[in-house]
Amino acid sequence: MKKLIVFISYIFITFNIFAQNYYEIPYVGKRSKLTKLSKDDENKFINNNSVQRIYDSFFTEKDDNFLSDYNIPAELTNIYKEEIPDENGNYKLVVYRVMYSLKRTTRCNLNENDETERKCIGQIIYLPFDGKYKQYEKYIYYGNELFQFSMSSVGVEAKNVQFRICGDNLFSFYTRLVYDYWSHGYDEDTLEYESEKFSENSICRTKLNNVMTKTKICDVQVDFPLIDTNNPFKYSIQNAFDGDPSTSYVEDTENDLFSFKFLHYNYKSNFVNDWFTKFKVINGYASTSDLYSNNNRIREFVVENEKENGDFEILSTFNCEDNTLNYQFFDLKPSLFYFGLTVNSIYKGLKYNDTALAEIDFYGKKNGWFFEGE
Repeated sequence: MKKLIVFISYIFITFNIFAQNYYEIPYVGKRSKLTKLSKDDENKFINNNSVQRIYDSFFTEKDDNFLSDYNIPAELTNIYKEEIPDENGNYKLVVYRVMYSLKRTTRCNLNENDETERKCIGQIIYLPFDGKYKQYEKYIYYGNELFQFSMSSVGVEAKNVQFRICGDNLFSFYTRLVYDYWSHGYDEDTLEYESEKFSENSICRTKLNNVMTKTKICDVQVDFPLIDTNNPFKYSIQNAFDGDPSTSYVEDTENDLFSFKFLHYNYKSNFVNDWFTKFKVINGYASTSDLYSNNNRIREFVVENEKENGDFEILSTFNCEDNTLNYQFFDLKPSLFYFGLTVNSIYKGLKYNDTALAEIDFYGKKNGWFFEGE
């Protein structure tokens, strides 16, 4: 797959493609039901919840530090109602995604003849609070805007928030994908493309009876995912936590191996205060047997732990069975609150050179499986 995907195609996505493809995201075996509001329903939602149609400054320094130099105007384009199911497939939460078209455009010369002006999309997520819907997240979402990170660089970024309901818990999965461009001087016409890229992922948890209050419980570090030009988050790490084995994290590395770190740092603040004693994985791209065999699967991996001095030590080496689309279970000795996994070898796919991980979850002494209901 990844040999057919090039970065140039990534940045030419239109708003219509984005709107049609992003929302096909499954949750716990069921897809969120997403409906574009009619004009009448859109007007009612705007009036009842104090939603702005026009922003003179969609982002300011107060909103987001890395855009501190810019006040970007935006205009509302459409609103989506999203019904999120629990682990049994029952819709238990409704959120609204209000989409904006950002008006500032920037030209960046990716090659000598490139004079394309690119636009970007903004989004505000609204969650229920005191009988109305209140702003939960506001950010530049996914698009082609090139903006300045510092005096010497600009970049293209994508952000995504998914929700999963487990019992009385609401998990929010945040993924940020970023491409950097490094500039020599301040003239946009002199920009040079170097294809630097990175991703940031975090997980928050709250109770359904107070969905406006989120507590960040961990960060996830993993190698950059494969990018699908029609759906940039199709292969991101969120898929390994959504409870749906038909979606997978897929790496985009030179050697087809990857490392995964689950930083359960709230142990020290006693928010979770639990130690992982075992974990489980569904290996490969487990959507179908054909996709499973056509893509790489994990053969051998090591589990690492971070010591008090900051060094890492290998605790155990594990092997995954092949030709199984079900969970495989592994014990952790000693138990951990930090979890690191590094893939050492793979089963080669019949058709593609992409290594996939469908699901991973952790079992704690006190709280059981991390992503299951209490």
